[in-house]
Amino acid sequence: MRLFTSAILGCLLMSLATSCGSSAAIPQMEDFNAVLKKVGNTTTYQMLIATAGGMPQLLGDKVKGTLIVPTDDAFNQLGGQALMDLMDAQKTADQMSMLKKHVLNLPLSPKKLAAMGSVTTVEGTSITVKNESNVLSFGDAKVISSWQTEEGMVYIVNKVIK
Repeated sequence: MRLFTSAILGCLLMSLATSCGSSAAIPQMEDFNAVLKKVGNTTTYQMLIATAGGMPQLLGDKVKGTLIVPTDDAFNQLGGQALMDLMDAQKTADQMSMLKKHVLNLPLSPKKLAAMGSVTTVEGTSITVKNESNVLSFGDAKVISSWQTEEGMVYIVNKVIK
């Protein structure tokens, strides 16, 4: 039984890793919001977008782009006070700045990102991009899943980019 459980867990981890790397088929959804609803565990990110003025405010006049979306667990890693400060509705400029650290101007596939080695966010932050052992990462933030939409790419990550 233990061997069976280990085998199942191994297969699950391998499928997760390959869905994040450059060689796997990427699931497709209609738009960014559909991905966020489907994935779940992105409530904090969705609330920040709503408080800061919505997706149009975040993306500006860009029709397509790439979102790097931290999970709720990633936001919780910031700590209670930092998270409360970030969620303060009076701090929309801080919220927008943080959110724009998680947006790229172009829809970039995992393969393109890995080949680039680094990217600059809409906010102006330069982030190292790596693909090690078929797991894509933006700095310390590892990609948990990736999605393609008509609007661009969405990468769900396990850490907030600072």
